[in-house]
Amino acid sequence: SLIKKFDYIIPIIPEINSDLLKYVKFLERNKINKIISDSETINICSDKLMFYQYLHKTCIPVVKTFSTTNFNKDSKKYIIKDRFGAGCSYVRVTNRKDLEKYYCKDKVIQPFVKAQNYSISVFFSRYSFRLLTLNKQNLASKKNMLKVNSLTINSKNNLYAKILLLLNNLKKIMPGLFGFIGIDILVKGSEVYIIEINPRLTTSFVGLHETIGCNMIDLLVNHKYIKNVITSRKHHLLNYE
Repeated sequence: SLIKKFDYIIPIIPEINSDLLKYVKFLERNKINKIISDSETINICSDKLMFYQYLHKTCIPVVKTFSTTNFNKDSKKYIIKDRFGAGCSYVRVTNRKDLEKYYCKDKVIQPFVKAQNYSISVFFSRYSFRLLTLNKQNLASKKNMLKVNSLTINSKNNLYAKILLLLNNLKKIMPGLFGFIGIDILVKGSEVYIIEINPRLTTSFVGLHETIGCNMIDLLVNHKYIKNVITSRKHHLLNYE
């Protein structure tokens, strides 16, 4: 009864244990206005294996992802992740010999790709999108576990045109994407691969106003920000330590 008094709800809940999915379904059942993707889209994005299988059938370049019992054994190093994880909840680097330790349903396997790690902050409207910032992820490894040590918000990169094309194709394939979205990508040379989509606000949105002078709520009510371009002011570093 309380949240029905508000014009809109913006859920900020991790995908772990399908918590975000459950809450969005609750909002849908109660016909509460929300600024977030629909439950069908969130269901796909919350499951890393389902997400790969969904995009693999399309033109979207995506990092290969397999179950722990059925994977391609042609790589020397692998990434083991929580299948329904968020925020680097469990990301381990391992070799081919040790893979048998991780035969369980709640984990997925990806080949280790030597590339640059980025995230994209995007606002999706019903029919379009706004690329806001490209963020460099600075990773740290401790006992073969990977964590994001810091983020460089609005990082410079010459692949904006390719990223815009990628987002345009993604919107066509997943029309249910809506609201504030974080997308993790790998950049290898001139190629861009999607790792996963976080269908919610992510940490990088904290630096939005300082780096491009845009308040998040302006994206909802102000047509000043309709162009799919980045007008960078400066870099902003968020330290996790």
